[in-house]
Parts: sequence; C-alpha cells; structure tokens
Amino acid sequence: MRLIAFLSVSLLVGACASQTPQLPEGDVPEQWTSVNSPSVEQWPSMTWWEDFQQPELTRYLTQVREQNLSLGMAQRNLRIAQINLRDAGFDLAPTPGITVNVSKTATDTLDDGVKRAVADQATATATLGYSDILKMPGQFQLARATFAAVQAQQASIALDIYNTAAQSYFQLLFIREQLAVAQQNLDSAESLLNIIQSKVDNGTTQPLDALQQRIAVQQQRNALASLQQNEFSVLSTLALLVAKPVADVHFNGDTLADIVLPEIQPGLPAALLERRPDIIQAEANLQIASANQLLARLAFLPNISLTAQAGAVSDSLAELIKSPTVVLSAAASVVETLLDNGARARNNTKARLRLENSVASYRQTALAAFNEVNVLLQNARLAKQLSDVAQADVLRAEEANRIAQIRYQQGAEPYQTLLTTQNAMFAIRVQGQQTKLDRINTLLALYQALGGGWQKNTATEQLF
Repeated sequence: MRLIAFLSVSLLVGACASQTPQLPEGDVPEQWTSVNSPSVEQWPSMTWWEDFQQPELTRYLTQVREQNLSLGMAQRNLRIAQINLRDAGFDLAPTPGITVNVSKTATDTLDDGVKRAVADQATATATLGYSDILKMPGQFQLARATFAAVQAQQASIALDIYNTAAQSYFQLLFIREQLAVAQQNLDSAESLLNIIQSKVDNGTTQPLDALQQRIAVQQQRNALASLQQNEFSVLSTLALLVAKPVADVHFNGDTLADIVLPEIQPGLPAALLERRPDIIQAEANLQIASANQLLARLAFLPNISLTAQAGAVSDSLAELIKSPTVVLSAAASVVETLLDNGARARNNTKARLRLENSVASYRQTALAAFNEVNVLLQNARLAKQLSDVAQADVLRAEEANRIAQIRYQQGAEPYQTLLTTQNAMFAIRVQGQQTKLDRINTLLALYQALGGGWQKNTATEQLF
C-alpha cells in the first residue's frame, strides 16, 4: 500500500516538476547512525578541498577546474542541454511563417496572335500555426525533466573528477612518505648489515646471519625502486587531470603529516534528497517517465491544431507595400485515430510499467545513498581510531627494534629475534602511513556521498 501511495504522489510530478517526490514513511532515517561535532559547518562547500588547509592541493584543484578536458566536455554537454530546453520552450508558442511571391503573367490574343504581358501580381501570406495543442505541456515537461537529468549527470561527472584529483594528490604524498620510510628502512638494514659483518669478521657470529641480512637489504632496495615507479604513475594521473605531459607537473608536498583532517557535520538525512546528483538524476528520470505516461494517455484524445492566416494581393510589389488588401482567415482541425489495433493501449501500458520502474529506481537510489553515508560515517570514526593506534604502534615497534639491536650486539639475543623485530618495524611503519591515507580517503568518499557541496537548486556551472 505504501508503494501505491508513493506511486500516486509520483504521478503528480508532472504538475509540480520542481517538487521532490515523497518517499514512503520509514525510508528516510530521522538521523544518521553516527554524527560528528555539531559545532562545525554543515555539509561540504563546493570547494571542500580547502578544508584540508593544503595550499598546494587548492592550487592544483583550481587548475583541474580550469584545464581538465572532461570537465570542459561536461560543460559543453550542459550548454547543449540548456539550448535543447530553450528550444522546447519556443515549441510552446505558435509557429509563425511568412511568404512573399512576385509573378508575371502573359496571355496570347487569338485575333492578332500577339503575345502580351497582362500584369505583374504580388502576394504576401503570413501564417501562425499551433499544432497538437493538448500535448504541448507534456512535451515541455519531458524536456525540462530531461534537462534536469543531464544537469545532475554532469554534476556527478564533475564531482568524480575532483574526488579523483584529490585522491591522486594524497596518494602522491603517501608514496613519497613511503619512499622516505623505505629509505629509512634501507639505511637501518644496511647499518645492521655492517654490524653483523663486523661480528662475522671477528668470528663472533655465523656468516649465515650476514647472508640473511643481505637478502633483507636487497628486499628494501626492491621496495624502494617499486615505490619510485608508483610515484611516476601517480604523477602521470595528476598530469592528465590538468591536460599536461607528466614532465610538466611538479609537486613539493612529500608527507601526509601536515594534512589537517577536517570534521564534517552531515546534517539531516532528508536534505540528502536534494544534494546527491544520483538521487536528483533518478528523480528526473521519474519525471521523464511521468511525462511519457502523460503523453501516452493523451494519445487517446484527438489531435487539435489551430491555424491563422493573413494574406494580401496586388498588381505589383510596390502597390502591395503601398496599399495592400488584407484578407484574414483562421481554421481549427481535430483529428482522431479510431482504429489502431490496440497500439495506444499497449503504449500506455508500457509507459505505466516504466513509471513504476522509475519509482522503484528512485527509492533504491535514495535508500542506497542513506546507507552509504551511514557506513562512511562509521568508517570515518573507525579510521580515526585505527590511525591513533597505528601511530602508537610505530613508536612501540621502533623502541622494540632498538632494544633488540642492543641485545643482539651484547650477545643476549640471536639474530633471528633481531630480524623478526626489524621486519615487524618495517611493516608497522608502512601500516601507520596506510591508516592515515585510509582516513583521508574515507573523508573524500564522505564528501562525495554528501553531494560535494552541490545541490538541486544550485547552478551546475559553478562546478566548472
């Protein structure tokens, strides 16, 4: 019954296309499962990347907005949609037309056989036609809903590009931080190799220890080379986003440590219905389906057209302009299809089924959006906890490795204990960086899930 009630409301979308369809009771949560501090500003702004207080990131996103090729295409697609909507608005008005004709007539006189020019004749006709009157409002409703769908689609493309750009930038900082840690790990491994080699030379340990440590050193060198290749790949992605060769992009940032992680207040769940481009697009598709069903129902009615005509005739073009004789006429026509083998009924049934599908799609999109935000809010809270634990673990691992190295030098611990402690420190350092990046990426996903600062009544051009 709730679905039937929702469908009934949806059928009224054509009468009020700007009104958000009402979801059944219970679909919209009263509040989010987890919320952040209520003291911060609600929702991300359209320049949400500034919240990270990273000037280099802000400069780069500005370049993306100005130079990204996909954003340029999205902007042009939006302008095409605007022109199409304007054309649909003109179609609501009668279609004017005017023709001017000048002709010379001649006749043959039978008695003397001489061909004589009788007269010049000039005519002017102006017409005003208005065809298929009953369908005009429905066709304009369809055009307006189609524009809304394109607008939301282009907004979604823009938000994806900005999110990708920010993710790639933070990934670059993460890799560079990993490079620093990898170099630190390599230095530690080489320093330990020197200590072990000295013990081998003095005969106080087995050559096998030095061999195993050389393997550990080579592993760190391989990891360093792999990270350098990853850095180049990310730079290539960042360069493409601003339409430049990779050799022409340069970034000074090299650590995530200076990144300020902002808090975000998601606001009320109901507001998400007007802030997520995918929900707005699903709503526009619902309006398109509603308009199509309206047109299918109107097909059962006669096709009504009106035509008005004004004409003037004179012996010459000059006389036509100087003193025209004007004749006015108007006509109306009504055409109705009586037999169509049930085609109109089948079309109406198909339109109704598509409308029901659009209703289900809209509900599904909205429910998925609510669930996504709830999950991301929980993920953000968990990511913060894991990040704090990871930083403490790094300090503990470094202290454990320091103690194990001292005890090994004193002969109190075997090499295998030191090797295990060293490898654990290497892994924990990398994990500590990964948890910081995971937390940033969770925030970026949350920004996008909340609509990225865009909303239904905001001009999409502001994204470009």
